[in-house]
Amino acid sequence: MSSPVPHSSVDLFGAGSATSDWTVEAAALLERFAASESQPWTCERYRAWAAQQGLHLPDEQRRFGAVILAGLRLGWFVRVGYAPARSSNSAPKPLYMGVGQ
Repeated sequence: MSSPVPHSSVDLFGAGSATSDWTVEAAALLERFAASESQPWTCERYRAWAAQQGLHLPDEQRRFGAVILAGLRLGWFVRVGYAPARSSNSAPKPLYMGVGQ
């Protein structure tokens, strides 16, 4: 089982990136969410789950993009297709699946 917060030695967002506490918390929740989901999921679904876990949702929802990309780079999950998302007028958005599923 992984730790609830990524280790400080893991550079989630690239060399020299400035990460906030929010980003680290969102990434830790994303790792947990990806490992527990048995069905493909969208970022929209992760955001709703993270809010239920107590993560403050930023005014700019695009902040989640860097967190998702970091999780992909670290191999927590992979893209498995596309699905419509309510947050973007049903435009297709990537579906993800945890690598252990």
